[in-house]
Amino acid sequence: MLRLRLERCQVLQQSFRASHQLFSQPPDRECCSDCLLVRQRLAASFQATAAYYESWEQITSQQLQAIQRGEPAPAMPVPRFELHLPPGVPEQLPPSVDRCSRCQHNLDYYLHQEKQRQAAKARHGDEPVSL
Repeated sequence: MLRLRLERCQVLQQSFRASHQLFSQPPDRECCSDCLLVRQRLAASFQATAAYYESWEQITSQQLQAIQRGEPAPAMPVPRFELHLPPGVPEQLPPSVDRCSRCQHNLDYYLHQEKQRQAAKARHGDEPVSL
């Protein structure tokens, strides 16, 4: 189970790092007036999500190494989801009539995912995670 979680964390981390790189670049053309702001907000979310899964990867790796040594898996705190926004980019973008449906869909979808990660931390607090 830990090996699968480790592999999943590695894949997700790589995916979100790639998304961060993609959304950090200016688009070839802007689809709406909010395009750049949405892209900056999502790039910050992708970067935070990649770091979140990197933390899970480290926790899982440490637990797996302990088990391979014949020791009990150490209890570890649930990773924090830490969002660092660039200057001028608000955490919650206000509704906009100038935002295209694609940007709005991306914003809604990824911010929902972000809230789920924050809720997981709120549910567990600093409660250790073990097997």
